[in-house]
Amino acid sequence: MGVIKGRIKEQQVPVSVSEFIKARAYPIGNERDFYSLIGRKVTLNDREIGVFRTSDGGLFALDNVRINPEGIRLTEGIVSRHTVYDPSDDWKIDLETGDVIREAFNITKVQTYRVHNMKGKLYIVVG
Repeated sequence: MGVIKGRIKEQQVPVSVSEFIKARAYPIGNERDFYSLIGRKVTLNDREIGVFRTSDGGLFALDNVRINPEGIRLTEGIVSRHTVYDPSDDWKIDLETGDVIREAFNITKVQTYRVHNMKGKLYIVVG
């Protein structure tokens, strides 16, 4: 495991990578709590985030928004490969990049977050 050096009170103190990640990561649950191809809503600091597990085991997180005001939230969509599909308006959102494949109401991208798995515990990394 690598070491990141941080400054605390003008001293060089080694900080492990896992401690650095925890400093800006929010716990969201255990790995077994997130099922394949089903979006799950989590709330962080009044922000609703959708967490998705793909059939190949990948974990992705994005803002749980409605692309269309009359449409569904992303966690209610259908997960296929690395996209979430909104069947109400035929829009697809790339889980890796947050790109909206069909532009809607000036939304072309959804904010994404990195999901970190540390010994079966999942964290959303912000920043």
